[in-house]
Amino acid sequence: MCDRFCKECSNLLYPKEDDNTLFLACKNCEHIQEAKSHRLYVKNFRPKHTSIELYAKDLAQDPTLPSIRIDCKNCGFNKGLYFQSRGGEDDVALNIYYLCCRCHHLWT
Repeated sequence: MCDRFCKECSNLLYPKEDDNTLFLACKNCEHIQEAKSHRLYVKNFRPKHTSIELYAKDLAQDPTLPSIRIDCKNCGFNKGLYFQSRGGEDDVALNIYYLCCRCHHLWT
């Protein structure tokens, strides 16, 4: 059984500190055990799937991206931005993306 659960009543153990030592304590049966690690919680901030299309509207407002005179295939506007990025998680090659400043259409 995982050491995050009480061995006596199977309830979740909560962190408790006593004399600069970290313990895991059960609030139900008062079982206490010393924690094996000082890490209480891990949060992974890496998104599982990132898509450039999700950020296209925000990218169009980024003043640090270089602009280019290029005709948008979607609305015909002649100003766009360009940047270099990978297509997805599994894509190894870098692509040059163009982004329309008016309609936020994205193409390579």
